[in-house]
Amino acid sequence: MTEQVVRRISAQELKRRMDAGEVLLFDVRKKEVFDRGHVKGARSLPIKERATWAQEVPRGKAIVLY
Repeated sequence: MTEQVVRRISAQELKRRMDAGEVLLFDVRKKEVFDRGHVKGARSLPIKERATWAQEVPRGKAIVLY
């Protein structure tokens, strides 16, 4: 089983890791809110739809939720 760790990272570290292709960024707000504005490169994955996350989140990369 893959180790699951939850930790906070800075905006600078997030940008560096996204630029390097090391992480995927998911916006867990409602789709309507996401559509009004989101962090560049983020994908919409509303928290209320977490039952489908197993199909949406690729394996092998770190993920960042906001």
